[in-house]
Amino acid sequence: MTLPSISELLPVQFCFDPSWFTSAAGVTMVVKIPSTFTSLKNYLSSYTFPLIEEIRADMYSSLEALSQVPSVKILSLDSTKRHKQCTYQIIVGDAPANVPSPGVNRNYIPNKGDIFVLSDRRPVHVSDLTGNGKSYRIALIIRGGKYDDLPPNTFVIRASSSIEVSEYRKQNEKRSPFCAVYLLNITTYRHIWKALDFKLSVL
Repeated sequence: MTLPSISELLPVQFCFDPSWFTSAAGVTMVVKIPSTFTSLKNYLSSYTFPLIEEIRADMYSSLEALSQVPSVKILSLDSTKRHKQCTYQIIVGDAPANVPSPGVNRNYIPNKGDIFVLSDRRPVHVSDLTGNGKSYRIALIIRGGKYDDLPPNTFVIRASSSIEVSEYRKQNEKRSPFCAVYLLNITTYRHIWKALDFKLSVL
């Protein structure tokens, strides 16, 4: 059976259940890679869960250092034709969002393959995301960047859950814009994931 694309898998494993990568839930699926293999399929599949765990660990590491990771303001958010799939078009600001810690890399320019926290406030700790009923999503950029045909600073994202655009606009009118807080880019992981696809390997 062909592996699902990593952009499809990640929102299910991580984004749609953020607690998955902030706990040891995924670690239990990872087993020791054997020294011998019964087939090519067995060899490739043995690296699937270790790869997922590596991504989980990278995301967890970024969450632990939220005060140090770059962010950018979300100036607008609109539904797309694929709204049922939790996809939205966003426009980000030229200047990154204010980061309270000195010496932080503030130059975050979003790119296709980025996974970020979409929040109504700039979080500096994981507890800022989960406390007091604050609103946040995990999102993956699926279109946009200098190699795409979208306008500058415009991106299409897939969010971990649906966003009521009207509510988003109301909140934006009352206080500062939402922000995207960078976690990691999965482009390299996507290439590795494709390499682990058994059907593609035997073509």
